[in-house]
Amino acid sequence: MGRERCVGALLAGGLARRFGRRPKGLATIGGVRVAHLALGALCAATSDQLVVVNDPDVARQFSGWRTVPDVEPGLGPLAGLAAALEAADGMSIIAVAWDMPFVSAPIHAELRALGERGAAAVVPVH
Repeated sequence: MGRERCVGALLAGGLARRFGRRPKGLATIGGVRVAHLALGALCAATSDQLVVVNDPDVARQFSGWRTVPDVEPGLGPLAGLAAALEAADGMSIIAVAWDMPFVSAPIHAELRALGERGAAAVVPVH
């Protein structure tokens, strides 16, 4: 029996009020966009990926990736989670914000494993 399918959802939103009105996920570290570092970690731990966006201009930055809009623009990360769950169509999801490049593939894999072992929800606490 194979693993359950799991969708990696990159939540690409926010108002960037504390970042000079520049989208944080489009900043770079070592020449790589922060969002793409986060997306790479999701790819290593999930079977499908999507990017939830709150801005059509941001969606254009993810050419080749499945993008979905917030279900209710302006409501923040909960709207992004709702959009990801709706787009996952019943599959489990692992969600991460696009400005969190240091959440590693092994962390995502452990979250997925906990879900596959029966956890209804897994929320890491630091």
